Amino acid sequence: MRLAVAAQRGRSLPRPTSLSLLSREGLVSWSRGQLLAGISIPPLPNRHLRQMAPSLRREHQQALVDLPTAR
Repeated sequence: MRLAVAAQRGRSLPRPTSLSLLSREGLVSWSRGQLLAGISIPPLPNRHLRQMAPSLRREHQQALVDLPTAR
């Protein structure tokens, strides 16, 4: 979250310890020596959804239904 806010405001942050995980999950990327972080979070991959308990999967699905859509 801090990365997304800093990116939106054009601010710098120290390198996060979880950088390799964030990169592997597609939440950040490198371009010309700069770390790029988006302000939106992509949907969970199916492999993560399959690992969730059924009740959490239902809650996640409902949260997606409740999201406002971009127009």
